[in-house]
Amino acid sequence: MYCTRCGTKNPAASANCFNCGGTMDAPRGEPAIAANSGAAAPRARTPNILGRIDVAGTPLVITDSEISFGNEQMKCDDVVGIRYGVYKHYINGIRTSQSYAVWLTDGRSTMFIECAKGFFVSSSTIESRYQEALKTLYTAVMIPLIQSFLANLDKGTGFRIGEVTFDKNGLYRSDSFGAIRKGLVSAWVSLTGGRSVEEREQQYQHLAWSEFGGHSFRKGQIHLFKQKKSWVQFALRDTWNAVCLGPLFDFLSEDGRLWEFVRQKPETSRAERILVVDDEEAVRETICGMLIPAGYQCRAVAGGQEALALLESGEKFELLLSDLLNAPLDGFALLERTKEKFPDIPVIIVTAINDVSVAAACTRSGAYEYLLHPVKREQLLVAVRRALEQRRQKLQDRCEGR
Repeated sequence: MYCTRCGTKNPAASANCFNCGGTMDAPRGEPAIAANSGAAAPRARTPNILGRIDVAGTPLVITDSEISFGNEQMKCDDVVGIRYGVYKHYINGIRTSQSYAVWLTDGRSTMFIECAKGFFVSSSTIESRYQEALKTLYTAVMIPLIQSFLANLDKGTGFRIGEVTFDKNGLYRSDSFGAIRKGLVSAWVSLTGGRSVEEREQQYQHLAWSEFGGHSFRKGQIHLFKQKKSWVQFALRDTWNAVCLGPLFDFLSEDGRLWEFVRQKPETSRAERILVVDDEEAVRETICGMLIPAGYQCRAVAGGQEALALLESGEKFELLLSDLLNAPLDGFALLERTKEKFPDIPVIIVTAINDVSVAAACTRSGAYEYLLHPVKREQLLVAVRRALEQRRQKLQDRCEGR
């Protein structure tokens, strides 16, 4: 459905446009009505009842502002998570029955709605309750959640479901190869050759949108594909908001809409360049392997002296990322020389030195961020983006004479 104000297409049954925030049924250009200071205060709006379901004598009432089940209430605007699916009853480890259930959370408490209570409830009755509850909750809860995901995707902040983060660059797992798996992969690489362990781990952790192969449902799970292979799966019953992924991707798949949300807004005429400094080749490769898929150009060198020579040669870099233990010019000295000669280049320190006094000294000397090894990809990218955004803002302010 299309917004009558700004023309943006929104998911079906949307109450408000995710782009302009206007109500979907308001006519284009409808002026806001100013309150009359002399008039009496307006009466509170009567909630619109979306559904009223009897669950074995316990009323489930869903309005456009609140969900109530028995003595429990939860504001629709406060809901941050939903999941649903088959709920099984066990006695002494033996399953005695099963029904359907819905879970809602506001981040502080959880509302549990089981669509069957009591004995001798026919399966058709359970199914009817369940489907009616999902239909009304889709409008009251899921549509606002999907709209928030779309807005965060469009802004670049992204969103997280389970252990996976979704942003403009793709999907990222927070977990990595465990020690056992890494050992097995290393043994396999030594026998067969091919991609390194680090490259395989990076492919395991990152799925670019250009490789995204869609989604499918199977046995209570949603699978997301990397080309034609399942890359990750979520249990709809056990993973908060996994049930939102189906309608979310259905919406994004229409008319190439995904690329309208994930394309990077042009900030510069070329990819921003990052100078990576570390005396260990494996670390340099790992850091560059995290940055390059995110759209950055990287130049990696082993020491501070070589890095300073590149900067002094006039080669352009937007950011410097350095370890501390580099020879013959260590990272701290490189930080000081860089801030002295090239103050517009932000510096991020990535090191294994976990010392508060060292971190404080680096910050006083101008370091934008102090990160500890082993640094996670998501953590590194957030620091890099913020440092570059701050740099762009400073340059813009200078040009405008602020």
